[in-house]
Amino acid sequence: MVHHEIKKLAPVPRHIPFTTKLEILFGGLTNRIGWPILGLGMVFFWVFSLESDLMNIRKFSGKLQEAKGKVTMVRGTGAIVNGLEVEEYTYQFWTPQKMFKGKSFSREKHYQLRNEVTVEYVEGKPEYNRIKGLRTAEYGIAVGLLPLIVPFIGFIMIFLGVRGGQQTIKLLKYGRVGYGKLVKKAATGREINDQVVYQMFFEFEASNGNKYQVETNTHEAHLLEDEEVEVLLYNEKEPYEAMMFDSMPGAPKTDQDGNIQAKGVSVAFGALFVPLLAIVGNLVYIIILTIQIMNEQ
Repeated sequence: MVHHEIKKLAPVPRHIPFTTKLEILFGGLTNRIGWPILGLGMVFFWVFSLESDLMNIRKFSGKLQEAKGKVTMVRGTGAIVNGLEVEEYTYQFWTPQKMFKGKSFSREKHYQLRNEVTVEYVEGKPEYNRIKGLRTAEYGIAVGLLPLIVPFIGFIMIFLGVRGGQQTIKLLKYGRVGYGKLVKKAATGREINDQVVYQMFFEFEASNGNKYQVETNTHEAHLLEDEEVEVLLYNEKEPYEAMMFDSMPGAPKTDQDGNIQAKGVSVAFGALFVPLLAIVGNLVYIIILTIQIMNEQ
């Protein structure tokens, strides 16, 4: 096997400073995009999904009973669906036990004050009720489901980013040093910061004598083309698990002794700014919503 003296790395297990771990886990491009998508996407969840029939599916999954009722108030909600305003109907109905009140919503069916209606309610739980054929919320199930797509995409991006960061930390700590030679390079058609993203393949020989390839996508191809062979880290037990050192998430650096350097505190905690903003913003909204609900009861 040919040996190279290009980049020195400390022997395993290498110490990974806390600030460097933060930057790797949360500072990658996938996370920087995923957290804003999740945070902003949740706004649509609170506005639309929470005010939809989606939240009440389970309540009406049991056996339903019917009762006669009467509309006591009609109000326009201001919510527009397919060009029609959603109206809110407050009503009262009677069961063998006592009288109950409820609210239902519709944009197609219209009732007037004191109209008689048929109310359906969950057997044994009359407080779960609705005018037959109407919704229990301003928006239907479809409207409630659509806003979930955006935060779901954000969640997947965050999951992939954090998982990739964990793999990076694992390789930094325990990975065996290898040297890859560029065997293929192709433009992906994508750009980051006006720089072309390239798909690059490097071939390396593992400690078992077999050759493997590692793929990386980067808009900083020059970092992987400044040496005849480039340093990489791989899992000695599973050599196909490998990463090019100069394109690792968080861009880790080494000192003259090969130890992984600590990132600056401002840089590391800067990577946490958007995630914290997304989490705190949604928590504040939940608290405000909870207070409003308690005041209405």
